[in-house]
Amino acid sequence: MPMTQDKIKKIHLIYGCITALIVIAFGVAMMVSCLDIYNSGPRPYSRESIGAKLSEMAVLIWLSAGAVVGGVVLSILLPADKEKTKAVRDEQITMQKLAAKAGTPTDTEAASIRKEKTLRKVFPAVTAVLFAALLIYPGIYLFNTNNFSGVDPTAEILAASLIVMPAAVIGLALCYLCTVLTSASLKRETAIYKQIIAERKAQPVAEEVNEKPMPINIIRWAVFGVAVVFIVIGIFNGSAQDVLTKAVKICTECIGLG
Repeated sequence: MPMTQDKIKKIHLIYGCITALIVIAFGVAMMVSCLDIYNSGPRPYSRESIGAKLSEMAVLIWLSAGAVVGGVVLSILLPADKEKTKAVRDEQITMQKLAAKAGTPTDTEAASIRKEKTLRKVFPAVTAVLFAALLIYPGIYLFNTNNFSGVDPTAEILAASLIVMPAAVIGLALCYLCTVLTSASLKRETAIYKQIIAERKAQPVAEEVNEKPMPINIIRWAVFGVAVVFIVIGIFNGSAQDVLTKAVKICTECIGLG
C-alpha cells in the first residue's frame, strides 16, 4: 500500500528536525573547538594540533554528514509533492496598468499623484542619509587601528560588536520602515487611479450616441424607399402580372404542380 503524501510530509518534517538539531550541535561544538584551539596550544598552529582538537568531535562530524546524505536519499525514495506557491502581485506593475487605463487625470488628481511620486523618492533618500549617518561612528572606530592592539582579541571583538550591531539593527529597521511607507504610497496612488476609472465608467454616454443619426440607418431607409417606388411602378406598368404568369408556368410546367 503506497504511503500518502501526509505521511511522507510528516516523515520529512521529523527527519528535518533531527537533522537541524545535529547541525546545530555540530556548529556549537565547532565554535567551542575553535575557541579552545585559539586559547591553548602552541603557536603557530600545526595540522597535528588542530586535528587533535577536531578529533574530539568526530562523532558529530560523521552524524552531520550522514544526516545530509540521508536527507538526499529520503527525498529520492519518498519524494514529497511541492505545493504551488501563490502568485504575488507586484504593486508597481498593478499601478502602472491602472494608470494607463485611467488616462489623463484632473488637476486635483494629478496633484495627488505627484505628491505620492515625490514621497516615494523622498523615503529612500532620507533612509540612505540616516543609514550613512549611523555608520559614521562605527566606521571611524573600525578603521582606528589603536582600538585593535591584539592584547585581548576577544574583548576587542566584543567591544566592536557592541558599537556596530546597534547601528546595523537601526539601519535595518529604517530600511523596513522605508519599504512599508513606499508600499502605502503605492496603494494610495493605485486607489486614485481606481477612483478615476470608476467615475468614468459611471458617466452616461447614451446622449453622445443619439446626437447624430448613424449613416447606416440613412442608407437602410433610402434603399427601402427605392424598393417601394419600384414595386409601385411595376404594379402600374404590368410587370407584376408578367411575374405572376411566369411563376404559374414554372410551377405547372417545370415542377409539375396542378
